[in-house]
Order: sequence, then C-alpha cells, then structure tokens
Amino acid sequence: MAESLRNIISQINTSAGHVAASSEELTASVEQASVATEQITKEMEEISNSAEVQNNEVESGAELIGEVTRNIQYVAENASEVSASSIYTKQKANEGEQLVEQTVTQMQSIHHSVSQSDNVIKLLDKKSQQIGSILEAIQNIAEQTNLLALNAAIEAARAGEQGRGFAIVADEVRKLAEQSSESSMEIGSLIKEIQADVHETVKAMNEVGVEVQSGIKVANDTKQSFYEISKSANDIVSKVHGMVELSNKMTTDAMKVDTSIDQIAMAVKENSSSMQTIAGSSEEQHASMEEINSSAIQLAQMAEELQELIGGFEI
Repeated sequence: MAESLRNIISQINTSAGHVAASSEELTASVEQASVATEQITKEMEEISNSAEVQNNEVESGAELIGEVTRNIQYVAENASEVSASSIYTKQKANEGEQLVEQTVTQMQSIHHSVSQSDNVIKLLDKKSQQIGSILEAIQNIAEQTNLLALNAAIEAARAGEQGRGFAIVADEVRKLAEQSSESSMEIGSLIKEIQADVHETVKAMNEVGVEVQSGIKVANDTKQSFYEISKSANDIVSKVHGMVELSNKMTTDAMKVDTSIDQIAMAVKENSSSMQTIAGSSEEQHASMEEINSSAIQLAQMAEELQELIGGFEI
C-alpha cells in the first residue's frame, strides 16, 4: 500500500515537473507570440494609417482630376464658341468680299461710262468750236454785207430819183446784215458759255475719273483684306476644330482616369477597413495571449507548489 502510494506520489511529482516545464515553455512561447502579435498589431496600425493617408491622397487626386476634367470641358466649350465665331467671321468676310467685288464691278462700269461721257463732251467741245468758226465767218459776211449795203446806199443817193428803189433794197440788206451780225454775236456768246461749261464738265469728268480709279484701287485693297480675313478665319476654324477634338479626347481620358481613381479609392477604403479589422483582431489576439501567458504563469506556479507539497510527503 505504501509502495503504491509512493509510486503515485512519484508519478504526480513527475507529472507536476512536466507540467511546470511545459508551463515554462508555454510561457516562453506565449511571450514570443505576444511580442510578435504586438509587433503585428503595430504594423497593422501603421498599414492602416498609411492606407488612410493613401485614401486621402486618392480622394485629393480624384478632386484634382475632376477639376482638370471640368477645366478641359470649359476649354472645349470655349473652343466650340470660338469655332462658331470664326465660322461666322469667315461667312461675313466672304459676304464682304463678294460685296466689294460687286462694288469694283460697278465702279469699273461707272469709270467706263465716265470715259464715254468724257469722249462725248470732248466731241461736243469740238463741234462747238466748229460752230464758233462758222459764226465768226457769218459775222464777217454780215459786216461785209453791211459795208456793201452802205456803199450801195451811197451810190443810190448819187443816182437820185433813179436810184431810189435800189436805195430801199440796200437799206433792207443793211438791216438784215445788222440783224445777222447781232444774232451771230448772241449765238457766239452762247457758244462761248457752252464751251466754258463744257470745259468745266471735262475738268469735273477728269476728276471723277481719278476718284473712280482711286475708289477701284481702295475697293481692290479692301477685297484683298477680306480675302486675308477669310483665309485667317478658315485657318482658325481648322485649328480650333482640332483643339475641340483634342479637348474632347482629353475629357474622355480624364473621365476614364477619374473612374479608375474612384475604383482605386474604393479599393483603398476596403483595404483600410480590412486593415483596421485585422488590427482589431490582432489586438484581441494580443489580449488573449496575455491571458494565456498569465494562466501559464499561474499553472507553472501551481506545479511548483504541487512539487513542493509532494516533496514534503515522507512515506
């Protein structure tokens, strides 16, 4: 009986020693696991903080991309308005060019008419000069006729009664000559006035011709200016059209980038949430390890106390 009890006590002592040793090993393992868990918890917290920072940066990036997208859309809208204005300017320049071309045609027609009128007036001046020469000849004939009538009257007076009838005829001829002379002088005066008016008209026609030529030159220069404006507007339309296409492409790309950033932000948020969950689990595991460590220490102490109690038995 005593031997059996001794064996049982010996086995209990041995088991208590094993428990104490295992408890010490468990305590060491738990301490290492606790340290590792604590380190993991810290790293998870750092990762979670980094993920939160990344999330903030991604959100800032998304806001910037959104702002860039709005700016690009604004540029595209302005470019479209510039394109529309340039097209309108080109149309008006083309209309102006056509109007100027019509004006040039009309002024050339006016210049042609002025040239013809100038030729007619010069011909009229020439004819009036010829009429003046004819009137001068008539004036000379009238003066000579008057002189001849005067001589005939003198001769009729000398003939006495026989020359009375001839004297009457001579007097009538003299009167007709005087009337012809007066009429030719009046006509000559009118012809001179007409010639003066013709000269003034010719002068005015020449001035009009010069002004018309100057107007044609100005109109041609204006036509060239409208052509240059139309050409420049056409170039602007072409370039602005390319700008609009590029802006639209940039807007599409920016919207794609914005979508990708939103997806990244969502993934970062999910990752941050997962990291926070893992960090919380690590903290709970660390607390459990602390409890296990505390229990292992208590178990080792109890095993040592049990060994001490068993060591006090003497059978």
